[in-house]
Amino acid sequence: MNSGEFRIIKTLRCAVSRLFDSALPKIERCKYNLQFQWPGNEVGKFNCPHRDCAAHQVVMADYVNDCDRKTHLFADESLSILKILESKKERAVFFHGDTLHAGQSPTDSPLRCVINMNFSVLTNSGKSSSVPA
Repeated sequence: MNSGEFRIIKTLRCAVSRLFDSALPKIERCKYNLQFQWPGNEVGKFNCPHRDCAAHQVVMADYVNDCDRKTHLFADESLSILKILESKKERAVFFHGDTLHAGQSPTDSPLRCVINMNFSVLTNSGKSSSVPA
């Protein structure tokens, strides 16, 4: 594959390898999330909370564009907010695969685009790695 999109994914995968000081991580899933503007969406609302993958895997959300809406990470099913992440162009965030989270549809920005990748990361010693501090 020589498409521009594949080069982006390959570059991100190499960056994750350096961040975790590991062999190249195994990509379990990779997708683009594209949400279009929804002017009628209420400010406090977010999309359906979900978990991407197993706890031993790592989620990376790479924000492709600046957007007025955010990603919410929740502590548990009560939707107690653990952290709110702003959608800033070229920012990548990492969290555990079993972290309950939800995005928001943009209200002012024309769209929100996020590259979402789930990795299995092994350190150079062959042990499973966790999200870096």
